[in-house]
Amino acid sequence: MPAADEHAPDPYALHDLLRLCTAEQAAGRDRDPERRAALDRLWRWYLSMVDAAARLLYPDKVRLADPAGR
Repeated sequence: MPAADEHAPDPYALHDLLRLCTAEQAAGRDRDPERRAALDRLWRWYLSMVDAAARLLYPDKVRLADPAGR
């Protein structure tokens, strides 16, 4: 069985065993503070991308101030 299964003409999903192995590797290697910092960076990047898209699509909408001041 391949590492990624094709469920439809285009979308792919990881095999359950590959997902489990990856999670175990990450749990053994990453410390909690490092993992939290990485997730924080990921969420901030997602938020910045959503904000950029919203500004492009809806330039006239009023935005709330960023509580972190960024």
